[in-house]
Parts: sequence; structure tokens; C-alpha cells
Amino acid sequence: MVISLIIIIVRSTTNGVRMKIDKDKARKVAEILDLSLAKVIKSLGNSNAVVANIFTIRQAQRAFLATELNSEEEHLIMERWILLCTTRRQVEKAFRSAAENSGAQRLAMDKWLSLCTTIRQLARAFEATEPDSKAERMATQRWLRLCDTIKKARDFFVATATDSEAEVLALRKWLSLCTTPKQVQKVRERALSYSEPVDSKLEAQVVRRLYELV
Repeated sequence: MVISLIIIIVRSTTNGVRMKIDKDKARKVAEILDLSLAKVIKSLGNSNAVVANIFTIRQAQRAFLATELNSEEEHLIMERWILLCTTRRQVEKAFRSAAENSGAQRLAMDKWLSLCTTIRQLARAFEATEPDSKAERMATQRWLRLCDTIKKARDFFVATATDSEAEVLALRKWLSLCTTPKQVQKVRERALSYSEPVDSKLEAQVVRRLYELV
């Protein structure tokens, strides 16, 4: 016999005993009160029940779209969505669906970056972020760790937004890889072409690096 009624087991927050929630009844309550099913389930039990029946990315996406914007339920569903992602494409969609600069978006970026193995892959993740956002800082730090040549550091600099924190960090990384005075001068010239005057901390680093090499 096929049981069509899905039962969710949650723990009652009032008396500590386990109670069964009839999902069909919960759905009717949601329709009557014009609430999300996730919010009704949470009210009847605990927040973990919100994602108890989400086992696939498609289920997570549907639940996310049906949940109140910027609610605790939305955040819990987004966390489950990200957890289910196993490819960069999947997690990119989750990242772009999450609220800008939110904890969920940072969680998505962290997962996205963990799946990147090349600078080209990192570049796509970096391009998806807003300048000076927490997500961009995460992508910047990961990209900088892979910059072990002047060319890689220069390419990263070109990808950054003008006058952004990432741009300054890229220039500093580029400078740290210089081994000749001529290379140091090129870094300074490039910095001047994008922003004048040059960042004071960067200028001091240029002076110190050139002093070491002359």
C-alpha cells in the first residue's frame, strides 16, 4: 500500500515529547493564513524541520522560491541548497540566488571557491562578486594564494575594479614577486595609470622593494 501522506517528525518545543506533523494539514494551514509551508512547520516544531524533507537541489530551489524573503526559513533552505551542491555550476546558481552580502551568499562563495582548481575557474567566481564585498574578499584571498608569478598577479590586477581593495592587494602581490628594479618601476607605472596619487601604503612598499633590489 502506497502511503501518500508524508509525516515529518519534530520535537515539540513546549513539552519535550515528539509529535507527528501531517504535512497535508500543515499545507492547508499555510494556504489559509497565507504563510509559507516552512514557517508553519517551524511554528509546529523546530527550525530543523524546515529542511527535513529537502533531499535534492530542485526541492531546495522550489522551497527557496516559496519562502519569505530574508526570513530565517529562507536562510536555512539556502544552507541546505548549498550543502547539496557538488559542482561549480550548481553552487553559482545558489550564490546568485542568495541575498547580496548575506551569510548565505558568503557560505555559497566559500563552497564555490572550494570547487575551483584553476585561476580561470576562480576568475568566474571573482567576477560574480560586488566590489569590496565580503564575497569578493574571500575570492581575492584565494586568487592571491595562486599567484606565484608576475604574469598571474598582473592578470589578477587587470580583473579587479578600479580603486577597489582587491586592486590594491593585487598590486602589492605583483610587487612582492618583482626581482628587478625595472619590474618594480612597471608596477608603479601601472598603479599611476589607474589611480593618482598612488596608494600611500603601496608607495611605501614600492620604495622598500626598490631599495632591496638596487
